[in-house]
Amino acid sequence: IFRDMQNENSAAIAHRQELVSQISLALAKNGIYHDIHASDAVVRFCISQHIEELGQKFYDSRSPVAVSGVRTLIIRAEKLVQWCSAVKMWTLDEAHHAVPDNQWDTAIKLFTNARGLGVTASPIRTDKKPLGRKFGGIFDKMVVGPDMRTLINRGFLSDYKIYAPSLSIDVSNISIS
Repeated sequence: IFRDMQNENSAAIAHRQELVSQISLALAKNGIYHDIHASDAVVRFCISQHIEELGQKFYDSRSPVAVSGVRTLIIRAEKLVQWCSAVKMWTLDEAHHAVPDNQWDTAIKLFTNARGLGVTASPIRTDKKPLGRKFGGIFDKMVVGPDMRTLINRGFLSDYKIYAPSLSIDVSNISIS
């Protein structure tokens, strides 16, 4: 998506510095110069990743393409008004967090002239409702991609281990309040 839009204002939005840095590195690996709306420490970390893995930085504060931390984007909204109004496409990572009137919705409403794309490996919200607008979400259409196990097997997601207490633990004397 961003390769096709690298001459147009576009935004990738994530909620954790690890995800911001992963997206930044993915853009860099595709040769896309981009701005980073995050703390100075995160920007420095992203640049160091670019240099370590690719031998050069792909950070450019004047680029129309940007990776943004959702909180930073909201906090800096007044400084970014012109850029936000010029954005044609936003992409929201971990889109299952987006519901009306939360920080995700606040962030995407900054892009008044843009279309959006939400991506997630978990297409159900924490309240167990779908992501669609008719179910109280913010998205109009859903395209179902590969399931989580397929993405893990292909190396796009990290595998996981589940740790849980033994089923033989006696919980009969534990009160639940």
